[in-house]
Amino acid sequence: MIRRFNATGTLARTTCPKRGLHLSECLRRRALENSQSPRQPNYSKGSKSRGGDTQLDDFDARNNHSSLRTQISHSSKSHTLPKQSHSGINETQDDSRSKTIDISSMRSFIKGGQELARAEIVTNKRPKESGNVRKHTVSPDSAVTTDNATDFTKLAGIIKSKKKYFDIEQPHFNLDRPNKEILADIKNRSESTKKLQYRGPSSSWKNGLDNYNELKSFFKQLPKSAKINGRVMNDPVRVGDLVTFGHESLRLYIVAETPKSFDSRVATFLSDKGEIVFSSFSNIAYRIPQAIPGKYIQMIQRFVTKEQKYLDSPPVGIPDLNFTRSAKSLPLELQSSSKMEATSETEGEVSEYDSNDLVISQASSQLLTNSNVQTYIIPNAARELYHGALTEISNSAFQKVHETNQKLEGLHRVLQNDETGEISAPRSISIFEILSKLNANPTLTSTSSIAQLGISPNQSVDYDAKNFPAADYLSVLFALKKQSRLWTIQRDKASFSPTKVIIWPLAQISHEDQVIKILQGRGVEQIAQHCVAKLVGIEDLSKSQLYSDVVGMLKEYVNGKFENDPMVSTTLISLLRRVDQLLVKRGKPISNDLYKFEYSFGKAYDLLTRLNEDINVNPVKWSAESSLPGQKTSSRADAQETYFQYFDKVLELQRNERDDVAQRTLNDNLYHDDPLDDKRIDMREVPIYCIDDPTAHEIDDGISIHEENGQYVVSIHIAEPSSYIKPDSVVSRIAFEKSSTTYLPEVVFPMFPQMVSKLAGLGNNLIDTRTFVVQYKMKKEDVDDYISDVLKDRSQAPDSALLNKIKTDIYDSSEVKFAIAKRFRQGFTYDAVNKLLQDDFKINQYRNQSASGDSDFDNLFKLQHISSILWRIRESNNAYTSGQNKKLTVGPRTANVVDVDKEGSYRIQLPNSDNHIEISSERSSNISTQLVTENMIIANHLTAKFATDKGIKILYRTLDPKFNKELLDEYKELIQQGDIDVDQEKLLNLYAFLTRGIISDKPERHFMMGLNMYTNISSPLRRFIDMINQWKIQDYFLNRVTVSDESIVGIVSRLNAKNDIVRNVQRQSTTFWQLLFLKLFNDQNDGNLAEKLDLKLSLRSNPKKGMTVAVNLQTFSSVNAHVEVSQELLEDVSSGNLVVGGLFDNSKLHLKKIDVIENQVVFEYK
Repeated sequence: MIRRFNATGTLARTTCPKRGLHLSECLRRRALENSQSPRQPNYSKGSKSRGGDTQLDDFDARNNHSSLRTQISHSSKSHTLPKQSHSGINETQDDSRSKTIDISSMRSFIKGGQELARAEIVTNKRPKESGNVRKHTVSPDSAVTTDNATDFTKLAGIIKSKKKYFDIEQPHFNLDRPNKEILADIKNRSESTKKLQYRGPSSSWKNGLDNYNELKSFFKQLPKSAKINGRVMNDPVRVGDLVTFGHESLRLYIVAETPKSFDSRVATFLSDKGEIVFSSFSNIAYRIPQAIPGKYIQMIQRFVTKEQKYLDSPPVGIPDLNFTRSAKSLPLELQSSSKMEATSETEGEVSEYDSNDLVISQASSQLLTNSNVQTYIIPNAARELYHGALTEISNSAFQKVHETNQKLEGLHRVLQNDETGEISAPRSISIFEILSKLNANPTLTSTSSIAQLGISPNQSVDYDAKNFPAADYLSVLFALKKQSRLWTIQRDKASFSPTKVIIWPLAQISHEDQVIKILQGRGVEQIAQHCVAKLVGIEDLSKSQLYSDVVGMLKEYVNGKFENDPMVSTTLISLLRRVDQLLVKRGKPISNDLYKFEYSFGKAYDLLTRLNEDINVNPVKWSAESSLPGQKTSSRADAQETYFQYFDKVLELQRNERDDVAQRTLNDNLYHDDPLDDKRIDMREVPIYCIDDPTAHEIDDGISIHEENGQYVVSIHIAEPSSYIKPDSVVSRIAFEKSSTTYLPEVVFPMFPQMVSKLAGLGNNLIDTRTFVVQYKMKKEDVDDYISDVLKDRSQAPDSALLNKIKTDIYDSSEVKFAIAKRFRQGFTYDAVNKLLQDDFKINQYRNQSASGDSDFDNLFKLQHISSILWRIRESNNAYTSGQNKKLTVGPRTANVVDVDKEGSYRIQLPNSDNHIEISSERSSNISTQLVTENMIIANHLTAKFATDKGIKILYRTLDPKFNKELLDEYKELIQQGDIDVDQEKLLNLYAFLTRGIISDKPERHFMMGLNMYTNISSPLRRFIDMINQWKIQDYFLNRVTVSDESIVGIVSRLNAKNDIVRNVQRQSTTFWQLLFLKLFNDQNDGNLAEKLDLKLSLRSNPKKGMTVAVNLQTFSSVNAHVEVSQELLEDVSSGNLVVGGLFDNSKLHLKKIDVIENQVVFEYK
């Protein structure tokens, strides 16, 4: 069986109908005798790849007597096969047996042949006309093209030569013999086919596998040995993973091959039944990473083998996505006559197939007979190895669902209270914590009468390290989905499988049930009338509690909470529909054509916006998952914010103004004295440059350079709030729960109270400031000579000898210190530094005299060139950074921040608001950005090295996509473009293969940084990982323990989970504001969006398949954009006016749909 995914992501299955055995031959002969019409080609079904051995006898017999017919899956639209080099379809033995694979021609060919057969039957009933040749008349609707005229003539000749019985689909098969001979012939052919196409390949494959018995033993134990844990979920998909397709099925597939090019999103999967499936990773529902150990990867890759074709025998395998051709793919008898070189391989028209909607019909059998298209099979011996193991795991998981369902209901009641004693608050929880507690059979326990505002880092429990049976994991996911009122599974695109859920309080569930019950009565009409009255401007409306409750549920609906809850969803949709009906009655037109669906989440959002006086609000603020303070979605978050505000107020008070509560609050949260006072060095006289945006909320890093003993000493100064805040304090607990500052385009939610930034932040040159210092040195002579060379020739780049020497000097001299600083230079923003370092007069002065007369320029000029050396060192290790970024802000118009005349920069005012959406271009390769970035990266790297060398257990940051050889070679080729901007299409393809960076307790490489280890230390005011690392290094210097080594793994789990949420909230916010910008601009410009905004849309794939084609929308890269496939588009692509990767003509693009919640933009092309 061959499976494919259609454009909507649905798994499409094509199944071959049973072909006739000897009984059907007799029935066909009887039909001919009774002058019945031969059966028509069946276009409703497709082919089935032959993977099982249970139907071999039947199947081979059917194959040897199968009909030459074309069958197209009902899920496909006019699928055609790529043309081959052979000139025609020839059924005679005298001519070449290689065929042109052309489905439309084959349809006409067979249909015409059937009409000839009917004419032959009719003529046989007439008296014979001696000496005359009978002529056959073919109806016009079944006439074939002139290209097939020769074939019809030959076919007619074959038919005429038959005495009485024949098979139009197999004209060479002699039916004039007795049934006993026909049956014997069929059996012989079946046995021969079975031996050649099944037993032979299976035996050869088995004999060629040295470790067959070892692999057999492994798969026998797999149902018990297959485990899963949270740590492996962040690993990229690799060969040997087990996956499921669709959330309603627990059927498992083995990943047999991963893509070998960034241009391909399609991997190869093997089903338990021996099916070969080509599909994108995006269709994976659940995944069991590393179920099959790495030592077996090469063996698993051999499970799919090339099929040897035999003359006139339909192949049993399927082609790859590109319909690869080679002379070796022909039957041996035809290889010598092939014009292709035996060793050459060519690809067909890939554009004929969408990688997510490739339907292989009879092309995998009859239409590929004697063709040079390579086909692939899974030998029966290979399928027998894993079939039982996969089936047993799936069955075990399904059998556990009922029991798991009951346990989850009980666990949900137990988890109403979290570790802090908080109750009735939705929160995110790890699936592995659920698995752990399900197995432990937890019971309700008493909690403190006073709920805490967060847990201490030292209380962290590591649930991710524990192994759980794969069947348990699958059964829990299946049961959680069924209990959608109690839990909401959170999507995890990076893991390709869920790792977290939101647990909903019973009180909230009960309340929502009551609201829905009222709405299902007469409540829908009541609320609809209330909404319409408000929309048409009726004043003095009193808000009922029911109205407020419904608005709250609509906000959750917009964020997808009820996506898997049909009862709530249908009730809310009924409300939306009724509001529309009432508005129409009042003469208010309703437009539905811009939404992805008629009553999509976007429809609900627009209603909420209109009810809010047409003021747009970022919908992620309504989400319980985001837990943002001040949004009325989390009482816990609001309480934490209240505490922060009180802490800020207390910290601003003078000592004599504080009461006992205020003083106790400070004592509980802050150290009384600097714990590192006697460890600090005095750097008050060293000028420090804190380069940042003028609107930066926290200043937590700075850079200095000074000379010492013939060396340049570079110091990265980092704010040190860890020397003020106690790890077990309330402020620390709240920050730990937040994990980081959350940056939305319209607002920032800080990790710490504002006064902490004032207390520990850098930049104030009036007070002594504590800093955490990472320091490295390099010889002054080496740097000065390099700068001199660059000033003579700007294209000068450091050679490998210099890079290696400086790298060695940095490693040998690097230190971690604690300092007191004060001399912070003022006014050095990114733009100011760029302007200063491009001052030609100062550059010439420095060139001539090795000094410009401006000490700030001299310091920054040296740091600029040192940072370029640091980048070259990382670049030599295959590091990559994108040179182009987009900055999106929402707020009051800021003068001189956005240059709307600059390409890629835009501004638009929000309706009924003074706020604007502003999008501007930023280059990470500009001077000041590189200066800061490279020094922060080296500080983080050297801190990781210091901790590793000293045996300090800190938190690391790692990213390793584990590219296969082909992808790694392509990646290296891509980054060798150097300073040339990489095509955005290539970047999107690359990023699709990258896993996200994660926190780890082990020093592992960071692939994109080009470093063997990496951590975070440079932003402690906005990342909690940096705080943990500072405390751990302080503990080392002070010989104490404030954060235990045992708690580190638990901290890793919590921070990774929360960071995922923060990352998603920030990403969704950016996407929303980009979409809203496009929608507002379209509304204000009469729909002519693409042309008036001068959008840059590039074609991502050939549009010959599907109703729409994906496009890349530059500047608005978060937007999911498509163009409808029209005849005009196909003609432009066919003529070469538009190519894959090329830009569209904006005058032909007209916006048809834009859904700001569902993230969909669709253009018409005409």
